[in-house]
Amino acid sequence: MFESDPVYNLANPITGIQGWFFIFEEDEVGPFPSREAATKEYERYLELKSREPNDADQSSDGKTKLSLSDVHLDSSTNRRSS
Repeated sequence: MFESDPVYNLANPITGIQGWFFIFEEDEVGPFPSREAATKEYERYLELKSREPNDADQSSDGKTKLSLSDVHLDSSTNRRSS
């Protein structure tokens, strides 16, 4: 069966500058400087998507199981630090 490649090259019609993109669900993501960079980011998106809760993450009463993660705030701005 034919499987299309989600990573593709596209030129900006105004500037002519080429960039690499991928389709993730219904979104076009990019540009990336190389096919390798776009492919790596696409694989990262797939990994993140596979970690999202799904039907298997529900308890027998139908409620979604949740987990907590640490959030670190910068004390000078009260915003998340990276």
